[in-house]
Amino acid sequence: MLLVIILTHRIDVLMETDAIVMSAAVYFYIANELVSITENLGRSGLPLPDKLRDVIEVLKRKGNEGGTK
Repeated sequence: MLLVIILTHRIDVLMETDAIVMSAAVYFYIANELVSITENLGRSGLPLPDKLRDVIEVLKRKGNEGGTK
């Protein structure tokens, strides 16, 4: 993860952009971790709203379509 952030920072420096690529990578990792935390809370027995469960299922399906996981 840290290597990806470092590389995206270097890409921003080379492209002379204002941390656009690095910010996108950071936001991706934050969103990924939040989904993981929410899944683990659901597995531990904490009741989650149905809407939140639906959003997680959609994200998991989209991730599996891309060949990840």
